[in-house]
Amino acid sequence: MHTLRDIEKPLQTLALFSRRKNEHEQKHDYREIYGQNLAKRALLICAVGRHNALCIGSAGSGKSMLIERFVGILPALTEEQSIETAFIHSIKGLEVDEILQGIPPLRAPHHAIGKAGLIGGGIPVAPGEISLAHNGVLFMDEFPEFSSAVLQNLRQPMERGFIRFNRSHKSYEFNARFILLAAANPCPCGNLFEKDTPCTCKESAITRYQSKMAGPLLDRFDLTIEVKRPDSQKILYEKSPLSTREMKVQVLKAHDFRQDRKKQLDISEKLSERDRVLKACRLSKRNLALVEKLSSYHKLSARSIIRVLKVSRSIADFELSQEVLEEHLLEAVAYKVGF
Repeated sequence: MHTLRDIEKPLQTLALFSRRKNEHEQKHDYREIYGQNLAKRALLICAVGRHNALCIGSAGSGKSMLIERFVGILPALTEEQSIETAFIHSIKGLEVDEILQGIPPLRAPHHAIGKAGLIGGGIPVAPGEISLAHNGVLFMDEFPEFSSAVLQNLRQPMERGFIRFNRSHKSYEFNARFILLAAANPCPCGNLFEKDTPCTCKESAITRYQSKMAGPLLDRFDLTIEVKRPDSQKILYEKSPLSTREMKVQVLKAHDFRQDRKKQLDISEKLSERDRVLKACRLSKRNLALVEKLSSYHKLSARSIIRVLKVSRSIADFELSQEVLEEHLLEAVAYKVGF
């Protein structure tokens, strides 16, 4: 929709929206990706619980292709979400057609972006990429190449869901509730995980490279997903990889189950985050002891323990289980501990 005159032709506009939506689905189909079923499952979990994830893998393993298709499996934006997101995009003069169709935004800034471009601000004050990704996905490719100073500015809005700027006794606030999906090589040459192509990096270079992905920001990723290059047999002979449509059906089924579970449990917002998560998980005494054991063994921070429980709850929802079981906890810890 480009002008007000388009409103005079609602059927024509609706047909245009429908055609663009179908083109979007065909252009970004997971069916085109072979041999990455484990990574696809992890992304399904991310979609169910709106979790942040870091994809680690060799160059050419398909990290970017996996993430670029992610919005296709997310539930459609509600009318309120569409209006919120379209309003932010309109401030920057960007197209809002897909957003008004209910397609969540996907923003993929270059690693050379500055603080104002990513977080927002400037004069006059304008929303940054984190706000343009509101209700959608912020994709940060080549994650270690982003400036450390820029990355640290992500921490607060990731926790609060908005960013605020104060200018000349005025306060500006932009929404910024997004899913952060980042992609990175495991080392400078990118071959650390590969058996057939040996890594040529020195140990000191690997340590220095990986240190860029450490610290408080890394702790805010709920999952670390290892993406390896699929072998030639899977590329040539794998039949019927999961498509975007099939994956979205699974997400919507889990989403409906999650909503019904929340209504039945009726967890009070007055409870602390820890108590809300524990009540939602419905852990047996045995599994509560398992969480304690795993947390101690892996030296998980308090934040990491809560995030492991949240991911395990999302896995249980995906499996349509009222209770978080041992296998859900073990899978969630594996995602958190990572490579």
